[in-house]
Amino acid sequence: MIGFENLSIDGQKIKANANVFQNKNLKGIRKEKEKIEKLLKRLLNNEIEFKNEDDKKKKKKKLERRKKKLEQATQLLIDAEAEDDDKLRYNLTDPEAKIMQDKRGVKNPDYNAQNAVDDKFQVLTAVNVIDTPSDSEQLFPMKEESEKNTGDPHKNTLADCGYPDKETFTQMEEDQSTEYYVPDRSMHSSKNDKYSKWNFKYNEEQDVYFCPQGNKLVFIRTCKDSNGLENRLYQAEDCEHCDDKDKCRKNSKNKSKKIGNRTINVYLQDEAIKRMREKLDSEDGKKIYQRRMSTVEPLHGDMQKNRGFIQFVLRGLEKVNIEYNLLAIAHNIRKIILHRADALKKYLGNAQNIA
Repeated sequence: MIGFENLSIDGQKIKANANVFQNKNLKGIRKEKEKIEKLLKRLLNNEIEFKNEDDKKKKKKKLERRKKKLEQATQLLIDAEAEDDDKLRYNLTDPEAKIMQDKRGVKNPDYNAQNAVDDKFQVLTAVNVIDTPSDSEQLFPMKEESEKNTGDPHKNTLADCGYPDKETFTQMEEDQSTEYYVPDRSMHSSKNDKYSKWNFKYNEEQDVYFCPQGNKLVFIRTCKDSNGLENRLYQAEDCEHCDDKDKCRKNSKNKSKKIGNRTINVYLQDEAIKRMREKLDSEDGKKIYQRRMSTVEPLHGDMQKNRGFIQFVLRGLEKVNIEYNLLAIAHNIRKIILHRADALKKYLGNAQNIA
């Protein structure tokens, strides 16, 4: 049932079994801990009335359990250097669930469920649940896990622009086991943006770029970005007399009013990105990449809308992985029933196979 033609990889955000209001930063946790300590003190001083002694004991145990959980959360956040970062949060219901934004823009404690799907019968060949919202760094592990599970690589591997960073494009070219079809984040938007750096023309002999208006950008220096990637900075010689300077300079990382000339950063990996764009823009590339939409996207719709799987039951990364693997098994069994029922009956009817 696996065609080994096109493998589509994509992730979907699934709600964790966790309360969004239990997602607290260090300040919020300390505030609640102080409140509980005051309640415990009042309870021990008999300042709170109870119907009987058992109710008092139950209340005391409940507060002590909550206090212990808050103390553990405090230490974990301190270890994560949350003293200087109010954005670092801990979910007291499921500590491993992270706040993520889904396609509708809704933010909840979620897990990111990764899927690798063969396009012949939409059979799942690999799944994995992660606790980070980004799909980056998941392309190669999912492709390799699929190959491990099925025994063979696919001819083509497809994924959306959320998977690659700049280095990924050179790594995809080095991997000879499959042909990749993966766009970069600005591939489509830059086509409609006349002043995107991708529309600047390079003159190799002079080592200069020319903007769409014909103005020259010369090499300034070699830089490193926040990820440590080296790039070459080019800057326009004169933008002041250009009629489109304001439209163009909005794309520049150089926002200085004093300098005011357009800059672009050119990476070594940009050539690999250009080659990927050419492949995706070819007639064959368009047909192949369209298979992703009809392979992995329907899987998400089927799971969430038809099967009603919109939230995990279990908590913790290890357990939700088990839960999602069971869901994947059920999905594949259903595919067998829908498409290969007769062949399965014939196979099981053979006593030798059953033995």
